[in-house]
Amino acid sequence: KISVLVMCVIALASGGCANGSNEEPQALMRQMPTFTDDGVPIEYVSPMYVVDVYDPVVAAAEADYVFIGKVEALNGSEQAFGLGSIPRTNFSVTVLENLKGDLITDEPIEVKQSGGFGEKDGKYYILNDLPIAEEGGVYMMMAYTQHDGTLLMSGPNSCVPLEIQSEAVNPDALAQLVISDEVYEKFMVAVDESKGQPSQNVLSKYDINPAEPESGEQTYRDFAEQNNAEAKVEELEGIKAEFDSERQGLH
Repeated sequence: KISVLVMCVIALASGGCANGSNEEPQALMRQMPTFTDDGVPIEYVSPMYVVDVYDPVVAAAEADYVFIGKVEALNGSEQAFGLGSIPRTNFSVTVLENLKGDLITDEPIEVKQSGGFGEKDGKYYILNDLPIAEEGGVYMMMAYTQHDGTLLMSGPNSCVPLEIQSEAVNPDALAQLVISDEVYEKFMVAVDESKGQPSQNVLSKYDINPAEPESGEQTYRDFAEQNNAEAKVEELEGIKAEFDSERQGLH
């Protein structure tokens, strides 16, 4: 699913959430740092989701993949297209264990996360319910297949940190993971219960069998072809929004 599952994104610094009151966002802002350690201004954003991704069962049903992954490297950020889009951070991730779906485990894969540094405005964007993953960290990840076959983490429950006992983590040494029984059990139960919910999973190019969809699945190439018109509309909306913003800056 291309889904970032985000209907719209609202910057907390520019008026808070559209919930009739901005008292809660303003209180949160007073507790959050406004600059990174390098002096880059931080922009906190509050997404609105199409489904209840705060419910792990719903989130697991919507996700194409649920897995434990170790972040091997941070590979910079990129600007996503579409109206209201924010930058995405790119990671190399080793899949340690698949809970939903069958991603390869013998080499790192590319995983993106909503949020990160925006080169055009020089701000660092953070979703208030999704801190940016850190290099070397091990996480319970829920990801959505994109048009190019890569994976995107977006929304609460999509990147939950796990503690590790040793730095030498690899797919053959899962015993080194110190996983909270509560966290692990929560996601295992969520994946199991999500099987009864309707969902059209899209196979990533990092799937063990990316070109062999089973019932209820489709390849990312078929998905991209079917959604090409939608993607073009999003891209044009992003270009228009960028143009309007630049034009307003000239006045």
